[in-house]
Order: sequence, then C-alpha cells, then structure tokens
Amino acid sequence: FLSQAVRFYDGAIWSSGMKNNMDPLVRDLFGEHYDKLVFKFYRNNCVVALTKEKPWATQKNLSSIPFQYDSIIMVDDSDDKIIGMRENDFHYKILKYKGDNNDFELQILMDFIITRLDNY
Repeated sequence: FLSQAVRFYDGAIWSSGMKNNMDPLVRDLFGEHYDKLVFKFYRNNCVVALTKEKPWATQKNLSSIPFQYDSIIMVDDSDDKIIGMRENDFHYKILKYKGDNNDFELQILMDFIITRLDNY
C-alpha cells in the first residue's frame, strides 16, 4: 500500500507513538521512500488531550503541518486523534489491524485513492 501511495501523493507520517519506538518501524515500512517523506511527526508533535477516560490521549493538530493541505487524505484509525480538519478535507478512517490475513482494507483504500486522483 505505502509504496503504491507515494507514487501518487507526497507522503508523510504522523504517529502518536514515541519517535524512538516508531521511527525504526517507519523506516522499515517506507524503505527507499523514507527520505522522501514530506515530514515525520511523532508524539512530541501532538497536542496533549488528557481526559479521565484516556489519561494518555494526544491529538494531531493539522494546522501545524508545514505545507498547504488543500487536498490531504488523512488515514487514521481514530476520529478523536485529529483536530483542525476542515469540511473539504478528507479523513479515511481504517480499522485497527489485528493480524487478519484476509484484511484488504488498505487495498480498497488504494483503489479509492487512484479513483480520486483520476477525478481530481
């Protein structure tokens, strides 16, 4: 999925995980495309959003990204981690991956991305 997506779009990563835990994984996932990512944000780039229910919660404030995001496609497994989305922005919520070999959600997303690109 990732190697296909970066062929059509500028790639970026924003994880609510800590950099020292996530960056090796991001390097592995993006491989040769790692250095081409527009930005790599981790927990230190998130806004703290603690609640009684979630004493560890963080949010991704899109107004802090270092480029215009008129046609951004945000892929995340949580609605509550994203703030600053505007009405014309697109957030594609995916289910958390649980090791199911029959999980084709990212392939479906890729089909959508290619269709959206053709209609843009």
